[in-house]
Amino acid sequence: YQLPLDALAGDGFDGFYDSIPKKRFLLLPFILTIITWFLIYTPNFFIAKALNVNIAYLTFIFLFAIATIIAELPITISGLGVREASLIAMLGIFGVESAKVMSLSILSIIIVTAIPALTGFLLSLKEHEKKD
Repeated sequence: YQLPLDALAGDGFDGFYDSIPKKRFLLLPFILTIITWFLIYTPNFFIAKALNVNIAYLTFIFLFAIATIIAELPITISGLGVREASLIAMLGIFGVESAKVMSLSILSIIIVTAIPALTGFLLSLKEHEKKD
C-alpha cells in the first residue's frame, strides 16, 4: 500500500515546523551574530575613514551589512561586483564618490579577508611541516 502524496508531504511539512527552535533559544545566536558583524565591519569603517568617507559608524555598519546580504545573491562568484554596485548605490546617497567606494571595497577585501586568509594558510603549512 502506498501513502497518498498529501500524507507524505504533510509529514515533512509538519516535521519542519516541529524542528524550529523556540524564540528564547534564538536570542543568543542573534546577539552573537550582531556582535560578529560589528567586529567584522569595524575595520572597514576605519578603512573608509582613511579614505575620507564621512558617514556615521552605525549607518556605515548597517549599509555594509546590507551590501553583504545583497552580495550573497548567486549572481557572481563570491558576490564580486554585486557588493560594489550595492555599496556605490547606497553610499552614493551620502555623497560618497564611486571611486572611493571601489577603493574601500578592494582594500577591505585585501585587508579584512585576503591577508588573514593568507596568514592562516601559511600557519597551517608551518603546522603541517611540524607533523611531518
